[in-house]
Amino acid sequence: MNTLLRCLVCICLTCLLPVSASAQDIADRIWTGGPIFTMNDNLPRAEAIAEGDGQIIAVGMTDQVMKHKGNATKMIDLGGRTLLPGFVDAHGHVFMIGMQASSGNMLPAPDGEVNDIPTLQRVLTAWAEANPTTVERAGFIIGFGYDDAQLAEQRHPTSADLDLVSTDQPVIIIHQSSHLAVFNSRALEVAGYSADTANPDGGVIRRREGSNEPNGVLEETAFFRHFLNCFKVSTLKPRRDCSRLGLS
Repeated sequence: MNTLLRCLVCICLTCLLPVSASAQDIADRIWTGGPIFTMNDNLPRAEAIAEGDGQIIAVGMTDQVMKHKGNATKMIDLGGRTLLPGFVDAHGHVFMIGMQASSGNMLPAPDGEVNDIPTLQRVLTAWAEANPTTVERAGFIIGFGYDDAQLAEQRHPTSADLDLVSTDQPVIIIHQSSHLAVFNSRALEVAGYSADTANPDGGVIRRREGSNEPNGVLEETAFFRHFLNCFKVSTLKPRRDCSRLGLS
């Protein structure tokens, strides 16, 4: 009995001794020197974080995390900057936000001034005249944010309306929802849309009343596929510009 008791005491004392990090726990990199947000309610903020072999192996107080430092561990000083987890955004609009930032403002008041179609035409024309470099690089005149529900006419603009902005240059305005757009006649021509064009899967080409001719309003895939593929925006440089603006 005494022998068993002595064994239990030894085991308990052993468990209370400090444990050094094993070879598997040595970090490749340790971050310190700035606030670290973990997004974990049990430990929302930390002083340091250690990573080894692509896995987070320690998060918490600096003195605890530093136990995982080895001779080859790279130390990274945040310099007061905040460290956040990587976010996986399953429904992001980085490109479209960048596109909006580099487009004519078609939003209604109070965020813009487009509350009727004549104003839309005036604002878009003025934007194109003031931004010739953007128009040249994109290959078309672009406006973003109109809302048919807030236009005095209570309808979508049509290709005929946008032809008053330009007939030589493709003109595209994107709805506030980003799920449809309006093309002028030149843009429809470049996209290859005509009375003989069937609606694509998942999209609708709206038609002129009493005719099969497109009226310029394109829904979903009828808009998406040609917005990127038929114009200069399909080249890498404008895409990168839009993505950079969307991130910033």
